[in-house]
Amino acid sequence: MLDSERDRRRQATALRRAAAALARPDLPGPDSPELADAFSKLRRLVEQMQQALAGEFRIMAIGENSSHKSTTLRLLVGLRDMLPVGPGAVTAAPTELRLTPVDTDPRPPVWRAYTLTESAARRRALRLLGLPADDPRALDELAQESHSEVRLVRAMLRTGRTLGFGRAYDYDEFLDAGGALVFGRDGAAALLDRQRIDLDVPRTNWPLDWARGRTVVLLDMPGTRDGGALEKVIAAEMQDSAHVAVLHVKAITAQLNVPDAPDATDCVLLLTEIEVDGGSTGHLGAVEVREAAVAHQLDTLRENPDRSVDLAVLVAPWEMSDEGWTEFDQDASHIWKALDGRRKAWLDAVWPQPSPTGGALQEAVTGAAAQQGTAALRAILERLGRKERGAADLQELWRLADRARDVLAEARDLLRAGEDEVRGGGPLTDPHPISELRRLAADCADEYVYGHRAWSETARHFRMGDAFVTPTPVCDDLASIDFAALAIEAAEELHDELGYTLEDWWTGHPDAPPVPAPGEVPFSDDQATQFAELAGRLLHQLGGRPNASYPDARPSPICFREVARVREESARLLQRRLVDVFSPRLDFVQRKLAEAHAQHGPSHGLADEVLNLVAHSLPATTPGR
Repeated sequence: MLDSERDRRRQATALRRAAAALARPDLPGPDSPELADAFSKLRRLVEQMQQALAGEFRIMAIGENSSHKSTTLRLLVGLRDMLPVGPGAVTAAPTELRLTPVDTDPRPPVWRAYTLTESAARRRALRLLGLPADDPRALDELAQESHSEVRLVRAMLRTGRTLGFGRAYDYDEFLDAGGALVFGRDGAAALLDRQRIDLDVPRTNWPLDWARGRTVVLLDMPGTRDGGALEKVIAAEMQDSAHVAVLHVKAITAQLNVPDAPDATDCVLLLTEIEVDGGSTGHLGAVEVREAAVAHQLDTLRENPDRSVDLAVLVAPWEMSDEGWTEFDQDASHIWKALDGRRKAWLDAVWPQPSPTGGALQEAVTGAAAQQGTAALRAILERLGRKERGAADLQELWRLADRARDVLAEARDLLRAGEDEVRGGGPLTDPHPISELRRLAADCADEYVYGHRAWSETARHFRMGDAFVTPTPVCDDLASIDFAALAIEAAEELHDELGYTLEDWWTGHPDAPPVPAPGEVPFSDDQATQFAELAGRLLHQLGGRPNASYPDARPSPICFREVARVREESARLLQRRLVDVFSPRLDFVQRKLAEAHAQHGPSHGLADEVLNLVAHSLPATTPGR
């Protein structure tokens, strides 16, 4: 934990050292794209931790669907193109707007999307399924659960295979890879961690000097709804890291739907639509009921002594004339048009005395109706932004540190696999060469055994209607097969094919030295003769079977199926002999590559040193996180 300014400076120094180590160009990784990707993730996470430690003021917009969160943020910043608003423009993941004040024309926004690491996706899956945090099962195992929200877990697993876990994308790359920015039936957005938009804000729009050098970050959260389990889980993941939660509420009935507020976060209860029962603001009872509902919500929020609670009203069309609103957002103008006429009615409203809110609602509503809602909300946020912050900063650091530990574990697993490869364990235990030998041996045996014309010539003895024949003429035809020569030809072809296969396998390993010479064909005349003798026994059994009923009679008749079985057994016999003969050569090549890697393979000592440094630089988390 960071209990003092001294601890904070020490943490900043540790993160600077980690960032410098990760920036070294000689870090291993080009030989392993997965390891290089892990280091890239760590660089980004360390950068984010540095930003959080240097100072941020995070304002989170929370509320139900269509409670005008994105629209309110656009009005605050004064930029119409920074977020989509309107029907169907539902935020599918936390959108992080990082504001940079500028005196010149703003540069185009820089947009990035980040997917969850596999460990973070597993934690989200546990929350979706209502399982304890210490459940040890992997994501693919959780996807087999019987639960109403398991489709979202399966969507995370499916999307992880296409987008990848813990990846960063720019806008075009994300869409080309099949990413989703809106909630859909397939749940593809479930793997999104957050969107990030780096945004230049002209000082003429909103001077940010009040932040005293800290970066102002606006967090636009997915809207909550009945049955929206994913949205609620995302909100729970993020809430504790905000300094201020702006609770967006549509006050169109006396029953206010106020979202859950983080425990120790300052809150602004923001009314984005305001109506009265019966539609008449001149009716004292209707206004009194509405004010009583707002007063009750304010009292509930203030039950937590660790937070400050403010009230604001910001109804978008009240901030400008009809022409001004249309210019601000042509697509959404119809949403607000019906409310625009309420502005004058609220200015003429009769307010109860004494006021349940102490006059706060009247002041906020009349100020908003006088087109001062944005200015009033900015003033509240600026006042809250001048407060000293501590707990929320730690929550954000811990969240990032948890993700960094996931990536560290991933990198160390990859590193251990690379070290096994260097020590020779990889080449020696790789099953690919032996499986290829078996496949090639079967192909060569089939080609040379089945390919001999003698097998087809035996078919003439089995004329139409004659299912069985005496074995003698059949065996006379098959006696023309020179099984020894056939075996040597098959071995020569296998020698060539296996040479090409081993060369591809050899050069597929990083930093492999030149492939050793293939040597002579390891199939001797004696080995060929042994195979011929075994094949001859199969023919002898085919032609020399005694008649069980009459032992002194001629051999029993045979059918073509028995001839085919001898052919199959001969091919499989040759396949096994080829595998037995060529296996020692395979062992030799694998051993040579293992020795070459042990002598010339890349050293991963630097990577291990950097990973240890990053691990020690991460802030310690509280017990139980």
